[in-house]
Amino acid sequence: MPELTHHQTFGADQDPTIYFMCGYSSTLGQYRAPIGRILVNAGFRVMAFDYDNRVLNSGDPQDLPHAVDEVVHVVEEDKRNREVAGTYGVSLGSLVALNVLRLDGVPRAMFNTGGVKASNAVWQARRLKTERANFEKNGRTKEDLAAAWAPYEDVLDASGMAGKKLLIMDSTADQTIDYREAVQTFQTLWQQGVDVSFLTLRGLSHKQANIWNLLARPRLTRRFFRGEI
Repeated sequence: MPELTHHQTFGADQDPTIYFMCGYSSTLGQYRAPIGRILVNAGFRVMAFDYDNRVLNSGDPQDLPHAVDEVVHVVEEDKRNREVAGTYGVSLGSLVALNVLRLDGVPRAMFNTGGVKASNAVWQARRLKTERANFEKNGRTKEDLAAAWAPYEDVLDASGMAGKKLLIMDSTADQTIDYREAVQTFQTLWQQGVDVSFLTLRGLSHKQANIWNLLARPRLTRRFFRGEI
């Protein structure tokens, strides 16, 4: 099977590493400037990943798990004998980041416009109607996606998450994901002792919140990955 993911590394090899997961249908090139300005210039090494659009638009529910497995394998190899600052996920990249956070030695994660089940978003979001139609053409239902993706998006089990920190940034006006689902879902982890915090914007769309969280909060992002907050 052709690779579903691509990655590129920025910054000095000896610096603490952030594993950065781009959003669906985005490319590494779109994030190169903010990664350099906000993270690399602040003393972080960044390994960034993007994904082939097949992860959601092929109509095959197995493509997304295969992509997550690819990323996790690369991260597991890379993080050996390396200081890891954490992982950052944008939109669908938050699901990938969740699975990286579960690895030993990854202390914290920041989700930008994420934190909901992708199986719900595909079936509810207007902007993903083409992807939904492709699954339906293959006879796939929401329940099929939920079953195939459950091992990757189920956060009800806090095993392996003790002592880790998670910051979720969403918006009340996001029509791609429902911020209330993210709060409800991750409160379960909070109740099990995982350090989960929420920052919720008002009135911004999915894309607007995505950009705002990335570009307008550089100090917050740096302090979070330095372990200062």
